[in-house]
Amino acid sequence: MFFFNKIIKKIIQIFLIEYTFGFQAKKNKKYYTDLFNSAKSYKDESIDNFIKKKNINLDNDWFDNLALHTQVVIKKSKINYYHGKILYALVSEHIALNNLEYINILETGTARGYSSLCMSKAINNMKIKGRIYTIDILPHNKKMFWNCIDDHDGKKTRAELLVHWKDYVQNIEFITGFSKNILQKIDLKRINFAFLDGAHNLRTIKKEYEYVSQRQKKNDVIFFDDITNDIFPELSDFIRVIEKNNTYKVDYLSSSQSRGYALAVKL
Repeated sequence: MFFFNKIIKKIIQIFLIEYTFGFQAKKNKKYYTDLFNSAKSYKDESIDNFIKKKNINLDNDWFDNLALHTQVVIKKSKINYYHGKILYALVSEHIALNNLEYINILETGTARGYSSLCMSKAINNMKIKGRIYTIDILPHNKKMFWNCIDDHDGKKTRAELLVHWKDYVQNIEFITGFSKNILQKIDLKRINFAFLDGAHNLRTIKKEYEYVSQRQKKNDVIFFDDITNDIFPELSDFIRVIEKNNTYKVDYLSSSQSRGYALAVKL
């Protein structure tokens, strides 16, 4: 009976994951296009200045096009894809400052692949080798709807969703599962840069942080998403604990009142 219940539970879990974003396209293409145009027009002077100080040139058209297919979704909060530009700038700067010839990056929370590709673009543009290990419960090769403009072509795998960015996908290893299980199986020796944006609860982020911090050396980086007191107070409290431990220097950024980040550099 226990074995039978376990199988049923697994089947239900697979079904729920496959239909995370529904059974069909949510809105017509014009609706997504209008969302995109609104998001594209949003500017944050503080983040723009932050990126400008990194002396990094941004191909805004590239980020906009990628965001149209991977970030413009129907949700309660406003569309904001500045984090991809921030990640691109930070990874590029990290490579340059540390004279890296190879970089290992760990990401939790792949979603449609936007942030992974932004970091991969930095690797390619800096003309070095590198590998991005990105973890999500959403499968890479399972056809599903993604709550994006591409849904009007029918179900797609993530691989199909990202088919126009093959030069960047080649740097990425897409891993399916919960980070608490996956991290036990992949023994990375070094993580130069990490972007943690998976499950937003204290237990998960703590396990992810412990895994990463044990594999980082001086000047290595962890970038935390959604560090916003009002929305995820547990995460914000945990970042303050990290800061007090004096193992990382922590700086805070925000691209809107509801979207904050923490940049932790190992001391």
